[in-house]
Amino acid sequence: MKKKITALLLALVMCVALLTPAIAAEDYAERAAEISYYISKYSLDYKDSHSIPLLDALEEVLRDNPELFEQLVNAMFARLDDYSEYMSEKEYEASFSRAHTYVGVGITLDPDYPFGVVVESVVPGSPAEKKGIQPGDIVTSIDGVNVELLRYNEIGEFAGGDAGTIMKMGILRQDAGRIELEIERRVIIQKNVTYEYAGNGVGVISLGSFGSLDYRDFSEAYYAFSSDERINSVIIDVRGNTGGDVNTLYNILDIMIAEKGALLFALVDSQEKEEYKSSGSAIWTPDNTIILVNGRSVSAAEVFAGSLQKLGLAEIVGTSTYGKARSQYHITLFDDSVAIISSYEALLPDGSSYEGEGITPDFVVYNDGEPYPLDKLNKLNTSTPLYKGRTSDAILAMQQRLYALGIFPVEPNGYFGDITLWSLNVFQKTMDLKVTSHATPETLKALDKEAKEAKIYKDFQMEFAMNRLKGAAVD
Repeated sequence: MKKKITALLLALVMCVALLTPAIAAEDYAERAAEISYYISKYSLDYKDSHSIPLLDALEEVLRDNPELFEQLVNAMFARLDDYSEYMSEKEYEASFSRAHTYVGVGITLDPDYPFGVVVESVVPGSPAEKKGIQPGDIVTSIDGVNVELLRYNEIGEFAGGDAGTIMKMGILRQDAGRIELEIERRVIIQKNVTYEYAGNGVGVISLGSFGSLDYRDFSEAYYAFSSDERINSVIIDVRGNTGGDVNTLYNILDIMIAEKGALLFALVDSQEKEEYKSSGSAIWTPDNTIILVNGRSVSAAEVFAGSLQKLGLAEIVGTSTYGKARSQYHITLFDDSVAIISSYEALLPDGSSYEGEGITPDFVVYNDGEPYPLDKLNKLNTSTPLYKGRTSDAILAMQQRLYALGIFPVEPNGYFGDITLWSLNVFQKTMDLKVTSHATPETLKALDKEAKEAKIYKDFQMEFAMNRLKGAAVD
């Protein structure tokens, strides 16, 4: 199998030559192929009828010059679209893994902090929950390594480990100070679907991907809503959904549509068109459905929203989606590296493509934020340094500004403790200032200036959708 795949790959790469004009590349390839043919046909010494001289020679050249392999592969994929690429096993896992399980302690980190590791949520029943980890906790150390001022996506280097091993975690919490915990790593089941009743007759489903198990979880949510007499309308949030499996996409759409034989979407290549039509198996249709999207709603998420929009079954709220209407084969090679090759284009029920344009919402709503009400901030004296362990109105004014910038995780109280110092250090690092053990006049001046540009970020898209459905319910 290895020989077969290697031969196929090398046959493809011979179509490309590096650092030479296109005509010369084709000429070189043609001449090399011709020479290979005559060697295999006439050479007394080339006796292996299953081998091709050209591929054998390429194998030898690449073995002696492995750096040429990356150049050859990159040259091949450079001729394709933006979605086709070659990845090593590690690169693929980092970019495309949609596994529903992982080994860890069961916490999700808040990505909104420029520096610092803050717990955003805790998986129910996880080792972290059992040890008392709470949202808002600041992770200060992992297995003795200080991580207080790392970026949240840098923590993986230190947090990894096998199931059953112990993670020593230091955390910082308001009113509890610094805490040291030992937490056992376990296999954590990751849910990409969450749902809740949001009031006013509205149920909200957040759909994070279209992975293999997401249909099961989505159908559970949808059926739960169908039997909840309080719910007559649904909001489905696919913001940040990067897509997934076409069969999962179809199955989720299918349970939402009562009509039999409705064209949901189609996949086309240069020779054929495969249509996906509803089976009429839906058991419940809400009075109103709104889909939330943004620029990070990609691929299957775009088909999902666009299909329901074109069929007149949902309104879309948010901003234009990414615009990826191409579907790829993910081909795992013998060394577990992956070739990703665009093979199909997705068409919406009306036959239209959204490639490069995205899905346009019925109601364009931005989550840009509103200016922070500066009249709520106490006046800050920027000329006097502030020190840890003290309480004052000046410290309160400093905390208010850190809070306005979104890097003070608790309510300001005027006391300069560990959390205040941590937040101050996050600000200093963000502004490329010297990280200090107190608030310097330089830091306070920069803080006062930045706070004047602070904004309050709310989910205006969700708010708009809720208000629209509330109005529809009244009507």
